[in-house]
Amino acid sequence: MRDRLIKRFSSKAHLYGVSSEHSATDDVDVAVEMVSPSKEDVYLDVASGTGHAFFRFCPYVGRAFALDLSLDMLSELKKVDPEALVVVADVHEMPFAFDTFTLISSRIAPHHFESLEKFFEEAHRILARGGRMVIIDSAVCDDEELKGFIEEAEKMRDPTHLRTLTFSQWRKLFSRYFDVIGFKVVRKRHPFKEWLERSPVEDDAKRCVERLFRDASPGVKAYFEIEVKNGKVLSYTDDKVVIAGVKK
Repeated sequence: MRDRLIKRFSSKAHLYGVSSEHSATDDVDVAVEMVSPSKEDVYLDVASGTGHAFFRFCPYVGRAFALDLSLDMLSELKKVDPEALVVVADVHEMPFAFDTFTLISSRIAPHHFESLEKFFEEAHRILARGGRMVIIDSAVCDDEELKGFIEEAEKMRDPTHLRTLTFSQWRKLFSRYFDVIGFKVVRKRHPFKEWLERSPVEDDAKRCVERLFRDASPGVKAYFEIEVKNGKVLSYTDDKVVIAGVKK
């Protein structure tokens, strides 16, 4: 899985740097408000990618580090700030001592993590007592049709997408390791062509993804606000959960 992730994101790193979806940081603004970063904080952005969340947090904290599995993604980040402190590492084995950080974030990445439990254990280990973590990631309500649709679409478009947790599943997992201090669901619009362009799959598979959206049931089309014009899917909108907590 590690090698697949490196290959998948390294080959598309340049597209993430200019992605309009990732550049729109309304969700990160919610996260910043939840955890109240300060100049006393030593901050780590996990699975930072090209750094959209990282750069949003940086002005508020004392020291900042960006971690990612892909050197190519971090190279895109360094183009924005050559002085940025970056670490190439796996989220399941982060190369830091106990109690190193006071603030951790991870945005639109945990659905790729092979073991969410191992990641949470690592984050808990490297956070100091009273440290905060905030996660922004894909989520879905408990409706089986909606969950089934978005899971099929995401995995068809990107085989490294492992899961989409429900809102309740996010709360339950987070609460094992942290006292929850904030929880909000935000809606994110995805321009379909751009979203599909970042996919690692072949063109035939991309056409299947578009067909899935185009032929979705009325209920699915309404919930995900699927826009179709002249047989072409223009966009869809899904849910992102922003959840924050303090280390237990």
